[in-house]
Amino acid sequence: MASTPRLSIVAPVFNEAAILEELAERCVRAGRATHRSFEVLLVDDASNDDTRTAAAGLRPPVRVLHLAANVGQLGATLEGLRAAAGEVCVVLDGDLQDPPEVIPALVDALGPEQDVVFATKRRRHEPAWFRVARFGYGLLLRIPGAAPVPPGAGAFCVMRRDVAEGVVAMNTRWGNLAALVGVLRPRSATLEYDKEARYDGESRAGFYGLVREAFYSLLLTGALAAWAAWGAAALAILCLAAPSVRAAASLGALSALTAAVVLRYWSRKLRARGVIEERGG
Repeated sequence: MASTPRLSIVAPVFNEAAILEELAERCVRAGRATHRSFEVLLVDDASNDDTRTAAAGLRPPVRVLHLAANVGQLGATLEGLRAAAGEVCVVLDGDLQDPPEVIPALVDALGPEQDVVFATKRRRHEPAWFRVARFGYGLLLRIPGAAPVPPGAGAFCVMRRDVAEGVVAMNTRWGNLAALVGVLRPRSATLEYDKEARYDGESRAGFYGLVREAFYSLLLTGALAAWAAWGAAALAILCLAAPSVRAAASLGALSALTAAVVLRYWSRKLRARGVIEERGG
């Protein structure tokens, strides 16, 4: 294998000792199927089970990065991308919901016209409330003025090195990877796949973790600011069209406009400094 791999496969893991060996083996097989030099980088997000013991038996091309503190799925992913050596990076969840067998097709889909290819879910094993919430989140993201995020895009993707560096430079623990990539506005494409059920049926994020991820993703992409701006515009039109509610509509428009400005400021503050510093201004 070449000293510097062409492909890095990055998977954050948290308390996945039961499947760590299977995850590594399937990622290695997928890497070999790409016919590129590769590495597999598993990022242990300060697991409190037997992940460290299970990782001790893994051998190259698998590397394991043990984090001293839990930084969440996105934080662990960014640490993995920071440590990755490949000119092309694949990211997938470490719970085997994202089948490693999709990796060769995902890498092949990264043609000269794309900077990133997202694997989007064609079939899911999700409760009804989660499907409804995901649909609403997708609608909120599609507001004009927000950074583009393909419907169904998540953490499973392949990206070029410059995109990985741009994402890492944002240095945030919140939101999801698709939102961070969308902020960079790269040339993107999608590839459908069937998302598997979790082997133990339990999400590591939890309900509040998912809500926080959605909120910060909407903030990072500018979707919240865009919705506030569109709301202010609608209320301003109402002021002109309906004099009887002018006072209330004017107050609402002013409040929405203020919210849009504040949200836009925080959106830029969360994402801009790292990108500017990383790319030299």
